[in-house]
This record gives sequence, C-alpha cells and structure tokens, in this order.
Amino acid sequence: MKNTFTHFILGSLFVVFGLLIAIGPQTIFEPCKELLEISTGGMEMRGMASAAPTYTPMKCHWSGVAEIGPGGAIALLGLLLLCFHKSQLRLGITFAQTLLGIMVILFPTKLIGVCMAKTMNCHLLFYPMMLVLGSLVIAASLVNGFFLIKGGHSEA
Repeated sequence: MKNTFTHFILGSLFVVFGLLIAIGPQTIFEPCKELLEISTGGMEMRGMASAAPTYTPMKCHWSGVAEIGPGGAIALLGLLLLCFHKSQLRLGITFAQTLLGIMVILFPTKLIGVCMAKTMNCHLLFYPMMLVLGSLVIAASLVNGFFLIKGGHSEA
C-alpha cells in the first residue's frame, strides 16, 4: 500500500513539474516579449536604396519555447510512473527524468540563454523558475532512484 502511494505521489509531482515547465514560460512566467531589430547592415538590394529592417524575438523567447519539449516529456514520463510498477522500468524512467531536468536548466543557462539586461522579465522570473523547477525534477528523480535501487535489492 505504501509503495503504491509513493508511486502516486512521485508520478503526480513529475506531471505537475513537467506541465509547469512546458506551459509556464508561455503563460505564468513569460520571458521577454520585446523584439530585436535585424538591420541589413548597409546591404542594398537591386533597385532599392535600403531594405526595411526585420524583427525577431530575443533568445530568451526561444529558451521558453525550447522548454516545451523537456517539460512535456517530464509530464509524460510522470504519467508512465503512475502506470508502471516494475522497479527496473521505473528506474529507467527516473534516469530519463534526471537527464530532462538537466536539459531544463541548460536551455536558459548555456544552450540558448536569456537576454543581456538583468532587469528584463526573463532574468527576474523565467530564468529563476526554470532553475528551481529543473532542480526539483533532478532532486525528485535522484530520491526516487535511490529508493528504487534500495527497494530493488530487497525484491531480488
């Protein structure tokens, strides 16, 4: 009974964390909405004196979009933790969630990044939330893995 209850709690936690990671950057803790102007750098097109500048979202926006992938995968794996009860399968899912938690942290820190201004919304809300949620996923995965390994030896 206790084991099933623990599975339910951990699986539900991962679903909540995954949904917060995937949906949060688009709703609750949005990164910057400002656009960067990309000029043509003095290049002239045929018959045109100057081309109109184009605009693109800043890299913190793309970090938020990139979080949809690992967040959705964490939520899906959390649902799988609710369904499966074999400890070896649950250990594999837990290992995958640990790697996804690392990805959640790496997108805004090293892989894509956030904008340079420290006063922007991405630095004040988005960046810290991704670090906290990614760390929570990693910590919960490590705790789950520890108990699965510890309990797996007693089952054998």
